[in-house]
Amino acid sequence: MKTFLKYKILLLGVMAGFIIVSCADKLELNPRQSIGDNVALTDYSGVQNALIGAWDALQDPDFLGSNYIINSECMAGNIFWGGSFTNFRDIAEKRILPNNASTQPYWMQGYQAIDRANKVIDVVKANTITDGIFLENRDRILGNALVIRAISHFEMVRVYGQPPGYTSDNSHPGIPIITKGTYIPADAEKVNRATVAQVYAQIIEDLEEAIDLLPASAPKPFPSVVTAKAIMARVYLEIRNWEKAAQLALEVMESNAFALNDHPATFYRSAYSSESILEIAHTLSDNPRNTRADLANYWSIDERKDITIPLRVIEMYEENDLRSELFMVEVKDTVTTWFSVRYIHQADNLPYLRYAEILLIRAEALAMLNPGQVPQEAVDLIGEIRERAKASHTIPETADELFEAIMLEREKELMHEGSLLFDLKRWRRDDVRFSRSPRNYEFISWDDPRMIYPIPQREMDVNPNLDQNPGY
Repeated sequence: MKTFLKYKILLLGVMAGFIIVSCADKLELNPRQSIGDNVALTDYSGVQNALIGAWDALQDPDFLGSNYIINSECMAGNIFWGGSFTNFRDIAEKRILPNNASTQPYWMQGYQAIDRANKVIDVVKANTITDGIFLENRDRILGNALVIRAISHFEMVRVYGQPPGYTSDNSHPGIPIITKGTYIPADAEKVNRATVAQVYAQIIEDLEEAIDLLPASAPKPFPSVVTAKAIMARVYLEIRNWEKAAQLALEVMESNAFALNDHPATFYRSAYSSESILEIAHTLSDNPRNTRADLANYWSIDERKDITIPLRVIEMYEENDLRSELFMVEVKDTVTTWFSVRYIHQADNLPYLRYAEILLIRAEALAMLNPGQVPQEAVDLIGEIRERAKASHTIPETADELFEAIMLEREKELMHEGSLLFDLKRWRRDDVRFSRSPRNYEFISWDDPRMIYPIPQREMDVNPNLDQNPGY
């Protein structure tokens, strides 16, 4: 018997008003970049298609199209992985091999996105294209490519390197920084791993440049100035620069470009809602039936049923909390199993960043900027999230209670969006769970070597300058 908790299904609307040619159509095409850079990158049409190709690389299921969330959730421990794929099982059990079929292509696809972005950046900055349409769109194209490069470096350093603060000066190994297009494959194969400090400096530099180039508003899914500021707020939170994180979050809030949806489920049921800051676009053709790698294929009870939800996660939510409607229970022969209904359609976009997280970023940053205090604004921001969810709001009386409330609200609000793994590391938590039922109550520390991915064996074989992470 299946019992669905009540939730509202909203029809996906047709995206309109694009400044450029429909992204949905473009993303179904093979990027023109694949026919040769000397052919594709000589006019506006070629560069624009190459830019779409860079966005398409982010969308790949091995990178941000699917595995970004599945890998992270398997590592963080708020799911049970019960599927047959050993690559996800090994991540859930914290025993990843260097040739893991999820973490190895994650590296490859991440650097493909970087390379495609770099080739766009190279040609734009070369100033060799002079047609009027290109010049009118030059800044937008360059800003988009810089955002793609920043996101790709950011998401890769977070999983292949220990988090900021692991060493006092962040001199521990990160990932190779690539800022030029690779036209001869061997050129990229001998790059050293930069330090985590250097990688984050490059990410911030790219985002700062993008902010100066992007338009004040842009048709979704493409980024605007405010989008780049929102991404940078997340980056600064990650490096524990509370002042910058708080300020950028405030700028996003004061822009009035985004707002909380009336219902928590709306974000998952309606592409590009008012709460959406950045989504990774998907279409049905991205995930054909015979090769599906979309989120719904793993999460939905009507598909593989690989991912189930621990009862302790369900019990985190009050009975009247609207966010509890994002779970579904199945009872078979007295066995009760819980599932998430966040991802139920083949063409569901992957949620990357939404406005609720911006409120939580500012709340956490304010709490950290005021040790021993209970800033009223931080309390109010948590209250805003809880009020939308129809959850009760207990006013914290001490700084410790405030931070506990912030951690809990982030976990509940951003459940199964891929953020918990990085939150646990930033919070220095020593109770990271395994994601396989028999081992669910075993814990490891945030800085355990098993909490980051191994450098892929393929990369180690071709690049003698790469050092493997400890324990692998």
